[in-house]
Amino acid sequence: MSAPARNTAGAAVDITTDMGCKPFNEMGLLGSSSRVAMASWKDCIEMLHSFRALEDDWDGGGALAPEASLLDGAINLAHSLRQNQIIPVDRVHVSADGTVIFEWFGNGRAYLEIEVIGRHQAEKREILQDSSVTEELIRIA
Repeated sequence: MSAPARNTAGAAVDITTDMGCKPFNEMGLLGSSSRVAMASWKDCIEMLHSFRALEDDWDGGGALAPEASLLDGAINLAHSLRQNQIIPVDRVHVSADGTVIFEWFGNGRAYLEIEVIGRHQAEKREILQDSSVTEELIRIA
C-alpha cells in the first residue's frame, strides 16, 4: 500500500475538527439526507466489537486479526461519526492486513472509505464518479 496522502498543509487531519462534514455533505451522507443506510451506528459498533474474536488466519488464507488498539480506534471513530450526524456506513469489515474499513456508497456519485490503520490513525479515500481519487490521513481522537 502506498503512503497516505496528507492534506495540503502536509499535516494529519483530525476527524472531529479539520475534516469537517464537507465530503460527507457533498456525497449526501449527513444525517439530514433522505438516503437510507443499510446499518445503524449501533449495528456498526456491535460488529466492531465482534471483530475482537477474530484470530490470525480468520479467513483461512493467512489474514491478520486486527489488534485491540486498532479496534479501539475504529470504535472511537464510529462514535465520533455518529455524534457528528454522519449517516451510518453501508459496510464495515476487516481487511486481510488486519485493518478496519468503513465504506459508504454515495448514490452512484462516489465511494468513500475510511481505513483505520492504527489506534489514532486512518486513511480516507474518496473516489468520484469521474474516477478521480483523493486521499488524506486522518487522526482519530
